[in-house]
This record gives sequence, C-alpha cells and structure tokens, in this order.
Amino acid sequence: MNTNFVNHFSSKYRLNISKLPCKAVDRFSVFSAAIFFLLAMVLIAVGIYEYFNGVRPSASEIQNYLGYKETPVLMVSPTLFDIVIILIGGGIAMAMIGAVIRYKKVNFDGDFIRIVIRPALGQKIHITEPLYLYKGVQLRVEFFQFGIVNRNKYIVELLHKDPEKTVPLYISTSKKDIRKIWQNYAKALKLPAIIVNDGIVTIKDYQDLDLSIKELAKNMNLTDKSAPKADMPESIDIENARDKKVIKIRQMFVDAYNIIALILLAVFATILVLLAINHETLLQYISISSMIMLYALFAFLSVYCLFEISKRDKLVIKHDKIVLLHKYVGFSLRHDDMYKNKIEEVAITCNPASGRSYISIVSDEKSIVFGKKLPLSDLRWLRQYIISELIK
Repeated sequence: MNTNFVNHFSSKYRLNISKLPCKAVDRFSVFSAAIFFLLAMVLIAVGIYEYFNGVRPSASEIQNYLGYKETPVLMVSPTLFDIVIILIGGGIAMAMIGAVIRYKKVNFDGDFIRIVIRPALGQKIHITEPLYLYKGVQLRVEFFQFGIVNRNKYIVELLHKDPEKTVPLYISTSKKDIRKIWQNYAKALKLPAIIVNDGIVTIKDYQDLDLSIKELAKNMNLTDKSAPKADMPESIDIENARDKKVIKIRQMFVDAYNIIALILLAVFATILVLLAINHETLLQYISISSMIMLYALFAFLSVYCLFEISKRDKLVIKHDKIVLLHKYVGFSLRHDDMYKNKIEEVAITCNPASGRSYISIVSDEKSIVFGKKLPLSDLRWLRQYIISELIK
C-alpha cells in the first residue's frame, strides 16, 4: 500500500457526490490570502516610506543625543533594515498570489474522476481516471500550520497509487462526525475504507463498516482470542474483579501540561497568601464582598490546578460496556462509556499537533481516549489486550 501523502491546499472543502455530476475546487482560502496580501502591502509601504523619508542619524548625533562618551556602533544599517522589510513584504505578497493561482479542480460523474491541476507556474494538467482504479477512501489527519495558526486538518481522500491522481473528498479543521463522513463516502462509492494508525494500514470493506470488532471477529472465524503474549508493561496495572477488569496507569508521567498546571498552582497559591497577608490593607481600597470574591476565585483556580495534576484515568471493562473514569484525589468521576457491541475500532492514534499517541476506542457516535502519557510500546500491548477482551 502506498502511503505517500498528498498535499491539499484547502482547509474547508467538500465534493458532494450525492448529486452527480459534481465538482469542487481545492484551493487555498482566497479570504485568508487577501488578508495576508494586505498585510504584505502595509510592510512594503512602510519600508518604501522609511527608505526615502526615514531619519538617518549619524553615530555622532546618536552619541550627542544619548550622552554616550564613546561613539556607539550601529549594528544594523537603517537602509538595510528598510530593504529587508520591503523584501519580506514582497515575498509574502508573491506567496499569496501563487497560493490563489494554484488549484486542483475535481469533477466526478459517477464513473470517472476528472482532474485539472493548475500550478503556480506552468501549464494546466488534465487527468481522467476511472473510479475502479482507485484503491479506496482514506482518512488521515494532517498538521496544518500557517504563520501563527496551528490546527489539525482532517482529510478524506480518494486514494490512488499515483499520488498525482489522489483527490480530496472532504477537508475540515473540525473533527465533528469525521469518521461517519469518511465511512459514508466509502459506502457511496462502494470502495474500501482505509486508515493509517501507528504506521499500520487498516483496510475495511465498505460492507463491514457498521460491524463491531466482535462481529468482525465472528465473521472472520477468528479463534485466537488470547491476551498479548508479551509481559504486561510496568506502567500498566490491571485489577480483576468478578464482573469487570480495571485498567490503571501505574506510573505518574510528567509532561508539559503537568508543568504548566504546577506553575499556575504556585502562582494562584501565592496570590492567596498575599491576599491573606495584606487583607486589612486591601480592605481600605475594596469592599469585603470583593475580597471574598477574590479569595473564592483564586481558591477555585488553585483547587482546579491541583485536580488536574492529580487526575488519573481508569478504563473499566465490564460485561457489556467499557467505562472511562477520571480519578482525582479521593474520588472518581465517570467521564464516558461505550457498549461493546458498538465498538468498531481500537487504534493507536497520534495527534500531529502535540505529538502524543494514545488509545482510541471508536464507535460511529464517539470515541474514548485513554493512555495519553504511555510509551508507544505500552500502547501497542494495551491495544491488543483491549481487543482480546472485546472479542471474547
């Protein structure tokens, strides 16, 4: 299976195959390009104005004005700085023009995919390909970054062995109903549904998309229902009760979120202490009700940070369902649950934005996320264990 990913230009795109013939254009947002182009024009205008009209004080004038005893060294020439600003603005403007010029136009009549590729430079490329030569409908997540904008881009695409012939079907920065959308495209086109998780390509027949893992195992006459043969990782603890199994994360993993929460906890606790120390003084300037509100606010924020630091996830596998619990200091809260006969996939998913991998237990309606801080090798063991429990 060719897993070379194709770059698509859009962040919001849909090929509506429910009404044939249909067409859509994969192109960078014209609105976003216009905004960046205007900002580029401002940079160019400022650079040009400063170049021809800007003040160019000499080193001796700066010395006299600031009272330096020694002649200061000018690190950057004002003229060079103006030229750099003009070049940066020009580069952004040219990039936005190129982003709007290039596009991929997709036409579909039910039997043939017709593609018109317009590069930023060069001639248009016309491609016609019959639908039966496509491998399937693929779902993937791509990290999207443009300037200070960082998002995940969810892409459903019609996959071809030739990347140039791979075309987008649906693109969005929202993951809402994305699996259902992906599966609906596969069913409508009667092609396999393809997804890549943890470097493993999973291909499902479109007729099997509504089947649970247990139903698939039964249909495939899967006899090996045993737990992983490798030893259980030290980071995982499993408690066996009469009618359930409880999976816990044994070790405490510290990541950037924990560090941020610790820093905020220290800040909020310090503010509380300072409020208490300066209580009488502050009452001269604010009312007692305002003081109580401040105490309550920073106490709440401190407790919230403490709970976030202490939070641990537990996955409870019962006879008919899987339950996710959030365990805090001294108590647990049910966060989500899912019936076993609804679970269609247990996958190791990586979030491109954060680089975190975790277990995704997926049904048509929702997904349960577990084990965000576990190493990848432990996640693989845990995935196999959960699947073995589901198909028993």
